Amino acid sequence: MNSILSRVSLVHGFTGSFLVGLIIYLNAPSKMIADEISARENPLEEPVRQAKFYRSPEERREAGLGTPITGWLTFYGLFEAEYEYSKIKYKDGGTLNEDFDTEAIQIGLEAEFTEWLFAEFVLEVEYDRKQRTLLDEGLIALEFDTWALKAGIQNLDFGEYYSHFVTGPLLEFGETRKWTLTGEKELSEFTDLMAYTFESEGMFAGGDLGWGVALEWVSEDESIRVGSGYMSDLRQSDDFFGEEDYANPTRVPGWNMFALVGFDSFELTAEVVAATSHFQMEDNRMRPRSYNLELAYFLNYDFQIATRLEYSKDLVDEPEWQSGLSITWLLGNHLILSFDYLHGSFESPQFFEEEEVYFTHRNLIAAQVGFEF
Repeated sequence: MNSILSRVSLVHGFTGSFLVGLIIYLNAPSKMIADEISARENPLEEPVRQAKFYRSPEERREAGLGTPITGWLTFYGLFEAEYEYSKIKYKDGGTLNEDFDTEAIQIGLEAEFTEWLFAEFVLEVEYDRKQRTLLDEGLIALEFDTWALKAGIQNLDFGEYYSHFVTGPLLEFGETRKWTLTGEKELSEFTDLMAYTFESEGMFAGGDLGWGVALEWVSEDESIRVGSGYMSDLRQSDDFFGEEDYANPTRVPGWNMFALVGFDSFELTAEVVAATSHFQMEDNRMRPRSYNLELAYFLNYDFQIATRLEYSKDLVDEPEWQSGLSITWLLGNHLILSFDYLHGSFESPQFFEEEEVYFTHRNLIAAQVGFEF
């Protein structure tokens, strides 16, 4: 408990210093404006590589300054240190306090061998009480005119999981990383169709291949994105795979839909991920689904404020309703500083060691420092 209190005090003290610095900073000119003026005055200078916001797992995998090693090979990386503290209230008046910290480093390489052949490699090492090394992505791709073919370890084109928060949205239960073969076709200048097949693992998989399709439309100025997709088996997702309680004898397909709309200083994202049928558990049947809505305001290039409202059903240990506020600040060319606060409410009983327990609500704070290189 003393450890928890000391960490919370540290977060509070750091937050106070942050707010003072923020007030001073907001009276300074925008870094984005300064960079644009510099670029106009010195058009022949190489653009300054600097950290940028990332709002989805895909954008996170591409985060980094992108340093050229050779004419065809580019290196980029990201280091993150995160602290999270939550307080859950029991219906009988008791509380459950939890906290943990995570450190992760991500290294990426992008090779463009020819105009039609390239490869990507993303390795991540994460530590939260134990160290894990993960090949997040490793693929080779061929591009011909309006066609593309990718093969290797990939995150499936099933959802975007847009979020401006440190704490990922609950709909991330649909994220799936597998050995995959993906084909892409440009149906028009603004519309892409993706189809993929992936390895299907597990005692009930039967050795069959999984598959999925996705469709995305992007406006000419890229301020609007709309997409949808279908995957043949949610049992293969990173959250559900290996969980015996969810081991259905038949597949559980899933579908998703997302939209992003950008304005001058605002960005609105909405997304849903849901199973189309039930997971058969020992005592009941569950059909997980989640909806996430976020609005972000960009004060300038370096500072954003975001709000979230999400609803989920049949997700173990997670609240049905959750809302919150997040602040993210770019510091210089490398650092990103973020703070989250989320409040969630429970409507259904949860299960711990086969015992039924009742929660009323959960308060969660998170802080993260990111270093892009």
